[in-house]
Amino acid sequence: PLFHSTWYGAVCYANFLSEMEDLQPAYNLTDWTCDFEAEGYRLPTEAEWEYACRAGTTTMYNNGANQVDDLGSNINQHMVGFFNGMRYYYSQPAGATFPNAWGLYDMVGNSREWCWDVYKQNLEGPVIDPRGDTQSAFSPGTERVLRSSDARTTPSLLRSAVRSKAVPSKATATFRLVRTLD
Repeated sequence: PLFHSTWYGAVCYANFLSEMEDLQPAYNLTDWTCDFEAEGYRLPTEAEWEYACRAGTTTMYNNGANQVDDLGSNINQHMVGFFNGMRYYYSQPAGATFPNAWGLYDMVGNSREWCWDVYKQNLEGPVIDPRGDTQSAFSPGTERVLRSSDARTTPSLLRSAVRSKAVPSKATATFRLVRTLD
């Protein structure tokens, strides 16, 4: 199984890794804010995560399928993630599925992943490259966004747009880190 972390743990690890590589850390651990201009590692925003997951596709699934039936018929040829119908009930080793079109592995169906954003039930209208909410992680109602689904899911939840939430202090998801480049 994959290692699950709290949101706070993911943010602290991003700063640790940045410091180990002599990069400017992205997070202020006093007020839990993010400097998106910093050169160090950080969690992706929800928008960045979905953009990377979709890898240029506009379909429901990042392998080009638009329906569960299409996904199922192509599952062995273009496996995008694990789900309970495959008798996978726990996370599998990273890289066990085919990568998406941009070479990114495990974007769906292995483990839920932390994003920077505070969770909002109803997103308001189309926004181009939103940076996520700047609300303090200590404010009431600060559940953070989780993207993807885990291996216990159904094929319909292998969609690129699947989102959920969790309190940042709960070790419930994995994470991937990004960096802002010029």
